[in-house]
Amino acid sequence: MDARNRTRGFNVLLDGVKRGSPSHIERLVEEWPADFDQACQAFSALLEHLKLEDVPPLHIWNQFGLESRNALFTVKCRTALQATLNGLEQMSGSDDATKSRVLEVLEPHLSGLISWATFFARRSAIPSFELPNAYAGTFHASWLFRRLLEYGLNNHPDNPSLSQLVESALNLWMWDPLDMPRGAKFASRMVLPLSASDYMKYIEPTNHLLLLCAMDNGTRRIALERINTLRNKEWRGQLTHSFNFRCDQWENTFKKDNKGGMVAIGAFFKILFVYQALSSGSAVLRKNLNKTPFLSKALGLVAGATLAWPNTEELCLPVEAVNLVFQPHFPNALAMTHTLPRVINSGLLHVIANALLVPSIKWPDGGDPLWRLYRLLYYPRVCDAVTSAINAMPDTTLKALSSIPDWKKFYGVASDLRNVYAAAPPRNEVPLCDNLFHPTMSHQVILKDTKGVQCSWCHTTVYCSRECQQKDWDLFHKAECTANRVERIDRQLHGGWLSHRTRALFLVLLRALLLHPGMPNIEDPLTIPWFDLRTYPHNMHQLDVEDMHNQLTDYGEDTFGDARSKAILNEFVEKGGTVRLAGFIAEFGEYHIFTLARFRRVEPGLGTAPRVWHSGLMPLGVHVRVLRRPWP
Repeated sequence: MDARNRTRGFNVLLDGVKRGSPSHIERLVEEWPADFDQACQAFSALLEHLKLEDVPPLHIWNQFGLESRNALFTVKCRTALQATLNGLEQMSGSDDATKSRVLEVLEPHLSGLISWATFFARRSAIPSFELPNAYAGTFHASWLFRRLLEYGLNNHPDNPSLSQLVESALNLWMWDPLDMPRGAKFASRMVLPLSASDYMKYIEPTNHLLLLCAMDNGTRRIALERINTLRNKEWRGQLTHSFNFRCDQWENTFKKDNKGGMVAIGAFFKILFVYQALSSGSAVLRKNLNKTPFLSKALGLVAGATLAWPNTEELCLPVEAVNLVFQPHFPNALAMTHTLPRVINSGLLHVIANALLVPSIKWPDGGDPLWRLYRLLYYPRVCDAVTSAINAMPDTTLKALSSIPDWKKFYGVASDLRNVYAAAPPRNEVPLCDNLFHPTMSHQVILKDTKGVQCSWCHTTVYCSRECQQKDWDLFHKAECTANRVERIDRQLHGGWLSHRTRALFLVLLRALLLHPGMPNIEDPLTIPWFDLRTYPHNMHQLDVEDMHNQLTDYGEDTFGDARSKAILNEFVEKGGTVRLAGFIAEFGEYHIFTLARFRRVEPGLGTAPRVWHSGLMPLGVHVRVLRRPWP
């Protein structure tokens, strides 16, 4: 008898739900059936009110929600959506087979369900300073989508609704009801302080949803396809901004009082893991984020945190953050030249140095980040940032580090480079002349107070005078100018362009390497010292001209097979007693830098052994080739 009464009661309730009565739908939330067949009937009835074709166009919504004439319709749809989510929550403890059967019931209506959830998340929450009203839409949509994935939707990669869900997850991450769009009447880009409990209740579901999509192979592929193929600059800009915005949200919640513990750490890792998963598969996203302070901001937020978990030997948040923002191979030149200095300034070296003082900390598979940084020290901007970071360290820390061999090696090279670049000519002077015959045409052996005359078409060569420019044009530059222009534009787009100032600093660097006290004596005048700056520590090889011609042919071309390089090498052979060469190879993001510097031997100073040919060197010029690496 009781069973018949329960069935009769459910049927009456179901009839009210089918009619769209909000009161009956609300009762269904409280009286969700335990019987599987009845639950499926309830889902079907609810989804009849959430059809795709009934989703209102965005343009009929005003700034404060749906117009009044649609109020009853809105209430019915919103209540049906909440009841559907409640039903999924009630059955979330079911086995996989039951969940799969529920998904089959939902499948014909999934597109409408996802569209309505996204619509309410984007429009029905009136921008407000009052919680939880502002986050009601995003809260329900995020949980609904998470449940759909849990019920197995991600196991159907060809289902169009899965692509729709992933796109909506991206949009929810990118949008916040309190982060109003540009041009809005009210405050723009607001990041209001939230309590830890409010953050975990209203923000965490959205962040966790995108994390689920980013970590699953199928949904990540869909997300990356969307990011890489969509040509909408505004959408890409919003996606880029969203990473910085999510950091700001976390900071305003947890950083101000250094509270939150494991809850705060877990919340921050979600942001970092989403970045890692999506940026690793999207050059577009990486490039856009490298133009923002995201990585330096992310590391800066946690750089001062405790280095080790209490009473454990596990890695902590700052160490893990370093592994994410400073990967074993910095992905591109743009990141190396612009992002890395900001990351160093935000605390990268601070975390690395302090980790050296904690014996229990072992860096993961990526290897010691001090070695990674060592290989990039040659670049002037990186060297400047490292110098500033070392100068900011407390004396007590530097004293404790001085007994660690790896740090002593790193510190020694950083100090040497700092002194080399500090002695370089002023920034507004470019002491270069790319005319190989400059020494025979000018009284200035070393250019001083010279700003240079740059090729106006390709911008890749610079001269001390118009006469030297014309001479080089006739000999070399006329044939290479157009190709150099194309190469320069391409590398500027990818952040891989080297200025004349940087080339001049490379010339100063090579001279310093040759004059270093540890430099071995080289008696053969036709030997070329070749420094490999990719190694830890740096290696020096002694090569002959044939070695230089045959070097690294796996690039598909001779490294120094261009006409200018051949002329430099021929001159070296012809004037082996007076003109000297030295060079280096270094990593530069997705490129390798190959540098050939020319020097003139001068009479050694008093007390200098005459056979040490590098004891007195006058710089003549430097030729730099930047070639894309054939491997990651």
